[in-house]
Amino acid sequence: MRAVIFAMHKEIAPPFDGGTPVDNGAGLTLRRLPGDLIVCVCGVGKVNAALAAQYLIDRFSLSGVWNAGVSGCFTDLPAGTAVAVTHCVQHDLDVFGDPPGLVPVLERVELPCAKAEETLARLSAAGFQAVPGVAASGDWFGRDLDRAVRIRDEFGALVCDMEAAAIAQVCLRNAVPFRCVRVVSDHLFHPSQYEEYQANLPAAVAALNRALAAAMDIKECINMERIASFSIDHTRLQPGMYLSRRDGTVVTLDLRFRRPNTDDLLSNSALHSLEHIVATILRNSPEKDAVVYFGPMGCQTGFYVLFDEAKLPLDGIVELLKRAFNEAAAWDKEMPGQSPYECGNYRNLDVAVCRKECAYYAQVIKDWTVDKLEYEFRL
Repeated sequence: MRAVIFAMHKEIAPPFDGGTPVDNGAGLTLRRLPGDLIVCVCGVGKVNAALAAQYLIDRFSLSGVWNAGVSGCFTDLPAGTAVAVTHCVQHDLDVFGDPPGLVPVLERVELPCAKAEETLARLSAAGFQAVPGVAASGDWFGRDLDRAVRIRDEFGALVCDMEAAAIAQVCLRNAVPFRCVRVVSDHLFHPSQYEEYQANLPAAVAALNRALAAAMDIKECINMERIASFSIDHTRLQPGMYLSRRDGTVVTLDLRFRRPNTDDLLSNSALHSLEHIVATILRNSPEKDAVVYFGPMGCQTGFYVLFDEAKLPLDGIVELLKRAFNEAAAWDKEMPGQSPYECGNYRNLDVAVCRKECAYYAQVIKDWTVDKLEYEFRL
């Protein structure tokens, strides 16, 4: 059995976003994939990473531990470059009288990764732009140019992260092989590093997961693509508007009216009535050519709406939906399609029910922006 540790939910993408949840008392997110692979989200930072590594080693009989994540780069390597980490260092470990980065008990600065040459070869064979390099870990997000220069020059580091060296240290103490793949998301000397990180993150995450799959040779572990909506923690999901997925230029938005798994669900009449009226509004709007689909969720907690982003940018979609739900809340016309010739269940359509639900949801999303579209909780 092997384990791979990510710091954040948003770093996980196919093929590592499936599997069966594994209960634990350590506050970790654990999922078990076919082929005896444990995927762990530990949380940001060295302590969280070390705790996760020791927990996994203690609980499972592991043949190896991997770490994967997006990283800031000390050089001008292109974003998306895969790094087969050769060894890790702790750049923020500075004990009086010892060389910087010297790890007590192990009494070494460099924490080696197992079979780094094999990792690099697999990445290259899979077509990735891949290089070997040192990962410098510490509880610091690189926004200090002088400190970045010092870390690069002191340790010969190529990338910077907050977890790899802690996991490497735990694995060395337990004699468990450790390997690491990092993908460049931003540059530590870029004048707008955080903005670069945000802009590059989706592509870097997709590249990271493909690279990790190639490096781990785990094709046999993955036998089914996970539906995007199943990767959201529905126990923590609140009413709002969220970006569910992208398929080319088609964007799927999750219009969540109710908290899932409660007794407060949308009635069949509400779902049906909103489908008729809101779809009519969208299909008759100036932006109608961008509308692909509007329809209810089977779980009775909201709706999906699909738009062509090539015809209407994301901020335009958000504003159109605000306008549409306000218009539906004030609907003073007859119910569209309310006849036995036009609808298969015309008797359960109700304008008043639609108006009430749309007035509520219009208030929920009245201050919504593109920046709020990302789900806060992923599995």
